[in-house]
Amino acid sequence: MFPEKNLLDQFTRHSQYDARTSACCSPTSHDPRWGVTALTGRAPSVAEALAPTSPVMVNVGANKGYAIRDFAQLWAAQPISPAKWHRHIVAYAKRISSGHLRWNSCGSCGECRRGNGRSAASMPTCKGWHVHALELNWKSRELLRHLVNVTGLASHINVHDLAGSNQSMMLAVEGQMMAGFEALRAITQSNPRPEKLVTSIQATSIDAFLRSQGLFRNGIYQLTVDAEGWDALILDRRARIVRSASDA
Repeated sequence: MFPEKNLLDQFTRHSQYDARTSACCSPTSHDPRWGVTALTGRAPSVAEALAPTSPVMVNVGANKGYAIRDFAQLWAAQPISPAKWHRHIVAYAKRISSGHLRWNSCGSCGECRRGNGRSAASMPTCKGWHVHALELNWKSRELLRHLVNVTGLASHINVHDLAGSNQSMMLAVEGQMMAGFEALRAITQSNPRPEKLVTSIQATSIDAFLRSQGLFRNGIYQLTVDAEGWDALILDRRARIVRSASDA
């Protein structure tokens, strides 16, 4: 295994390359096993041996929940394939008569066409796994809550009434909200444009959210952020958190 700092430096370069070359991350860059797989290409037997008893994921910008499904694939007793997750999204789009959601139901990066990932039999099931999902679009939150309920994962996944941001504040989101719509424009509430349809959304910084949930103390297994191109800044902050934790 690589030392923590060396591993972080290599993953930072790997993710910066992803951010420069594609709007969609490579499969390894959002795999919870990146600590071994993304850098060595081999199966993470050490990671499996050290698998936590209560793995926690924080998903900032959860949208249609495909990253949540990927995480559940590792730990849930009854994993759900991307295709099945997609069918639930399409059924919900029909129910609410949303042409946009039905058209974009596979995800901007074609997540519904990915393979199942690791077999559930290759990782131990874990009753204590949990996901905290943050999403700016409140209609996408409704979609996520529907998906969580129909897949029987409600006891493991909490969809919060919060958006993730670089600081805790009220945001003004311009334009019409549509489930699954990703291109929303959020501005500080003090500077909304009156001619636009505006919805007020509570945002939290990631640091503040982790503290509020006791996750700084207990730790998390995976943090996934829809960074919209700001990957390097997020990784820089992660490096500072790692250094602070090692000094404590």
